[in-house]
Amino acid sequence: NEKDRLAGLMALQKRYEGTLSTGLQLMYKVSANQREFVVNFHADKESRGEATEMAASNAPINAMSAAVRDSFDDLMDEYQQLSDFLREKQDRMTLVNALTDQGNVVLLCGFIESARKVFHDSLDGYFNVMDAYKDYDGIVATEVQKMSSDGDGTSIKGLVYSVMALGKLSKYCSTNDWDSKIHYCRFAADLCRVPFLESYGHPLSCVGFAAYVCTELGGLASFMLETDRAFIFNLAVALVEVVDVLLLCDLRIEALPVVVFLEHIHLTYTRRVDLWLSARVMRVKILLASHLFAEAASMIASVKSSLCAILDLDIEMDEDEAI
Repeated sequence: NEKDRLAGLMALQKRYEGTLSTGLQLMYKVSANQREFVVNFHADKESRGEATEMAASNAPINAMSAAVRDSFDDLMDEYQQLSDFLREKQDRMTLVNALTDQGNVVLLCGFIESARKVFHDSLDGYFNVMDAYKDYDGIVATEVQKMSSDGDGTSIKGLVYSVMALGKLSKYCSTNDWDSKIHYCRFAADLCRVPFLESYGHPLSCVGFAAYVCTELGGLASFMLETDRAFIFNLAVALVEVVDVLLLCDLRIEALPVVVFLEHIHLTYTRRVDLWLSARVMRVKILLASHLFAEAASMIASVKSSLCAILDLDIEMDEDEAI
């Protein structure tokens, strides 16, 4: 019956969790408390008819009820203990994951400067460099070298969390600081090139992404993005922010790897036609503005086949479209 099936699944889940590292087990426990806090936070805001937009206020602590404020303080203590443990164990992958989640909660509650510090800590912890965001050229070169020895996709996963942190630093923590926004977004754009290095026929330069379509991110060690909707959403938001900032600063060619990454996410994971088409239109506009007319025509011509792939439609193409 249903109760027996549920009991069996819970037992299976418990055995699976027992095979995880201590750091991951601790992080999952903290993540469960985080989800509970977010639910209570939204319920507290809705009970008073207040907005729950991310970073809606610079000083929202007084707007929290006493119970929610205590829960927030307890959750921050848990994250501090978790990050200390992960640093001691040198578990960089779990550390960047945990700090990114912590930054999201802090940002949700409106503590912008505190969120900035947490996101900076996540970058420093993963790349093992103090103030990593200030001088990233050497970091990107190191990550390129790591890709050749990465056998399980962990490098790509860490880079994705870093791109998410940089996107949020730009979008929410540097609203009126354009020097910082450009710096964060150029760092993220450089990191977006790295996951493609093990993919078949990957471009060697930014302009090489003009007509490039990724079919398998990461080559043989493809990184399968998390099925968690929040993870995909946060990554897409970060990529859109990076593209928007780079375009506003007339850095169109640098934005191409980011747009290709965004297209790949919507083509392969979200399977959202509207979002994929928006990313493709963004790429075509970049190509036209850069006078890359042949590449723009190629991207327009392949729209039909890509839409058919997303929708699983079997539509015949004429000879010109098949080329």
